[in-house]
Amino acid sequence: MAHPPWPERGLIRVPVTEPDELDASRVLTDRLRQIDSILARYATIAQLRAKPTSELGDDDRRTSWLHLSHFVASCMSMATDNLAATKQLLLPDGAQLEHRVTAHFPLLRAALESASTALWLLRPDIQRDRIIRLLQLRTTDIDYD
Repeated sequence: MAHPPWPERGLIRVPVTEPDELDASRVLTDRLRQIDSILARYATIAQLRAKPTSELGDDDRRTSWLHLSHFVASCMSMATDNLAATKQLLLPDGAQLEHRVTAHFPLLRAALESASTALWLLRPDIQRDRIIRLLQLRTTDIDYD
């Protein structure tokens, strides 16, 4: 008797049949479908530059070539790129959810960490605190490089 072909990557595709799991899959699919509109909105916002007279513009002036706004933009670009990759991985045809076991975890973690870093950097009302945070982040980058 011939054995059936080996499943792709050692995994077996199993349909979701439990009502709770079906509901969770629908919610996840709805969230994934929101990503395109988020990316479109961010693409418009990402084109804006800090006005020289704004707080962020003054932060950029005081941080010279390290520009705080560039670090924030880099974080947000990383976050949105990881969200786009998550959608492509889990909803490749735009209709059918393909729930991976763990492949999406690093993408979602990177998106969350990047967006959180941008917020953490911008959060303080005091300029000195924002600049110190930027220098801490840049120092950490140097240490890892």
